[in-house]
Amino acid sequence: MSDVYRHILAHTTQRFSLGSIYIGRLIKSFAVLLCFSSTVFFTACNSPLSGDAYVKWVRDYDNGLHVKKQEAGYEFDLQYQPPQYITLQRAGIAPGLESGSALQHYVLSISPSGSAADLVSHGVASHTEHQQKLYYFSYEFQQDISLEENGRKLPCALFHYQRSNGITNISTFVLAFETSDMESKEATLVISSGHFSALPVRIRISKDNIPSLAI
Repeated sequence: MSDVYRHILAHTTQRFSLGSIYIGRLIKSFAVLLCFSSTVFFTACNSPLSGDAYVKWVRDYDNGLHVKKQEAGYEFDLQYQPPQYITLQRAGIAPGLESGSALQHYVLSISPSGSAADLVSHGVASHTEHQQKLYYFSYEFQQDISLEENGRKLPCALFHYQRSNGITNISTFVLAFETSDMESKEATLVISSGHFSALPVRIRISKDNIPSLAI
């Protein structure tokens, strides 16, 4: 082997080795940065929030506790209300005093898509039909709502229909269900009503990584 060839081979090998070391260090630095960023993000997401920040977090559609869904010609808006959120809404003070955990609370809002009429008035042809729908959504609708959580189907324990009285096309229902024995990361509200669809309307709520409330 000539001296020139040996020189070229040695130079190439050295460059390859240096390149491998550089790439290795680059990958290691990226891994450290990714780990640090993930730690900071996780810590930030789980840091206690002030009352106003907590309420804003719960209401944010991006965080999983507030979900909007279009189906069967209607818009369904579901808000899960954690115990501390309810305490803040009712009292506005003393966030450390949580409401009882015997029930879990939700607010369901329904409006016809592309219609100014509310849920009861939408699509009715007579006063009699209007009264029948009003009675159904005021009382019987409760029996067609359930919550699936931890493999159990929970009936709606508390139900209140807030009529819009023609002010808006949004009809609001305040709901409560029994609290599961095991902590769950998600729950699915199931609406089995022929007034919407032959198939049940299913709305999934994520309860993962709910922040704590700063006291």
